[in-house]
Amino acid sequence: MFKPQQPYESTLRERCKEFPKSAVNLIETFLSIEPYKRGTASSALESEYFTTKPYACDPSSLPKYPPNKEIDAKFREEVRRRKVSAVSMKNPRRVHKTHLDPTSFWHSNSV
Repeated sequence: MFKPQQPYESTLRERCKEFPKSAVNLIETFLSIEPYKRGTASSALESEYFTTKPYACDPSSLPKYPPNKEIDAKFREEVRRRKVSAVSMKNPRRVHKTHLDPTSFWHSNSV
């Protein structure tokens, strides 16, 4: 087990003195070195910070950003494939060949 040679005092409260006490308490919980003292997402949502006025913010006022991660792109592609697959099951005559095999488009145009 790792233990520092000399104990040290946290300067978090001094550095964050303009923050509400409930916010600093929440930050301290997340930055705790001791795993048993460290908070979880669930415990954070139940913390005083989110239940004391003035509230952190109204979730509806938060900005909305389009997904830009690779995993989001993969998810959108999977949803698109499912829709195409569902349409092809309902009416197989209307589905174009490229919808059935995404690589067929590139092969037929590369000749």
